[in-house]
Amino acid sequence: MSQKDELGTQEQLDIASYMGDTSFPWQFSVTRSSDRIEITQARGPEDKIDPVVKRFAIEDSPLKSEPQSFQHTVIRRVWSEDSSEPDVRSQRSEGRIVEFLLHDESGWHLDRPDPHTPVKGLDTETTYYQTAYPGITVSNATVRSKADDELKFTEEREYRISRELFERYDSGYVLSYHELNEESHSGAFWETANEVAYRLK
Repeated sequence: MSQKDELGTQEQLDIASYMGDTSFPWQFSVTRSSDRIEITQARGPEDKIDPVVKRFAIEDSPLKSEPQSFQHTVIRRVWSEDSSEPDVRSQRSEGRIVEFLLHDESGWHLDRPDPHTPVKGLDTETTYYQTAYPGITVSNATVRSKADDELKFTEEREYRISRELFERYDSGYVLSYHELNEESHSGAFWETANEVAYRLK
């Protein structure tokens, strides 16, 4: 099914799994035109928070003999604003997000792969882990610090993608974008910017 917009024909993509599951957020959809991918996604009750639309410009990114690398870095702060309700926590996260949109015979899969088994034999001091996806490995480091009543978590990942990916998936994209997400007494917002969909070939 397709629809017309100001950029031309958009194709509705059949999403088979979202973040490794078959359940989806409300107002969730993925469409694709010749030069961009749009993901509409919302959180919370429908009457409180409008959905966010991420518009990814498509750029070709051929996979060659050496794996490609993509950096994912997010800083998350958690704090209490009300001393009478110390269990009610506010949070703010900001950073560069990396996700994958991959296609196989069952449809499209949108995921942010987690590390699983360590990969042996890589000539590097960094430990890479195999994900649930062939051809995608990831290094993962999380640093936790505390100052007064605030916790800060810094997550750094480096995804490496090789041509082995195409042994299971016939096409795919690496989605990279900046995200700012806050839920606190002073504000509740979710903003994205600099969205790029790297088309793997």
